[in-house]
Amino acid sequence: MKARILSVGAHTSVGLGAEQTAFGLRAGLFCPRTIGHRDEDGEELGAALVSSMDEEDLGWERLVTLALPALREAMGAGGPGPVNKLFLALPNARPGFDEADAAAVAEEITRAAFVTDGQVLRFAGGNDAFGKALAAALTYLEAHPESELLVGGVDSYHHPETYESLDAEFRILSERAFNGFIPGEGAAFVRLAGREAARASTLFDLGSVVFAGVADETPSGELDGAWTQLVAGACAAVGGSSVDGSSVDGSGVDGSSVGGSSVGTSIVPWVIVDQRIERHRLQSWDRVTFRLKRFIDSIETTVDTLAERLGDTGAASGAIALVHATVGLASGFARGRSAVVALGSDSDGRASFSLVGGNR
Repeated sequence: MKARILSVGAHTSVGLGAEQTAFGLRAGLFCPRTIGHRDEDGEELGAALVSSMDEEDLGWERLVTLALPALREAMGAGGPGPVNKLFLALPNARPGFDEADAAAVAEEITRAAFVTDGQVLRFAGGNDAFGKALAAALTYLEAHPESELLVGGVDSYHHPETYESLDAEFRILSERAFNGFIPGEGAAFVRLAGREAARASTLFDLGSVVFAGVADETPSGELDGAWTQLVAGACAAVGGSSVDGSSVDGSGVDGSSVGGSSVGTSIVPWVIVDQRIERHRLQSWDRVTFRLKRFIDSIETTVDTLAERLGDTGAASGAIALVHATVGLASGFARGRSAVVALGSDSDGRASFSLVGGNR
């Protein structure tokens, strides 16, 4: 099914709103700075943080402060209609962020979102978390086409305990961890409408989400096979073909994908990947693109990596990518009329979704 995009909101290290974020990413802005944490060799480490926020804000309070401006932007731009539910992607429990923190974030966002049933549904994960939230949102809209809802994500690595844990595993980029990444933070939300709600809307057509799928890699399966099939499904939904040349119906690897497809061999014009800085993530993505050459072309397809400009934004990565793609397609700086987003977590979780631009 299609879910119409009514409005978007974002709050990142390169922009205090959706358009500023998208055009900042388009311009290649990158604003890392030192964070007051030194590794075992005494080198001061860096992160890409939102400059308007106090570095003393930590834990769930920081995530709420990140999320609320993006949430209000998406709610305000989406018009006065009621929002039935909010699907929220949050990070898994880790040093510096536990289940109590996640519950506190959800509680504060519930108070601010004014959803009609007062319910915020949480989806914990790594970089794949937003894919879970989006797939569940599309399933809900398929069953309730008259509804509108919000789906988004928020995350921040800015916490001493988180930095210490990542540094101990040589995960933060430094002279002693050249394969590491730069920690980031951010939040983004999108307001979606089902079929009936979309027909009744008078808002500018920003585009539609046409596919969302999630799956886990399995030890017995092909290396990165689940991710390959998910990205194939996302490409098929915007006019490509599946990995083996057959059409993909959107049912997904584990039945948790939602969307439609059109059969063809079109090259996908724009792909956004969350993180391919660390070697193991780059190798995984290379395997996917090698298998999907029929619609991810090394010359004709533009492949963007969020982590190269925002640092790794964790559970917020997919939401930020969706906002970036929506603004790009609506404003005209995108190459082509569709975009595919690919998300891979540290664990086995994988996700992919695709969207098409609205009528200009």
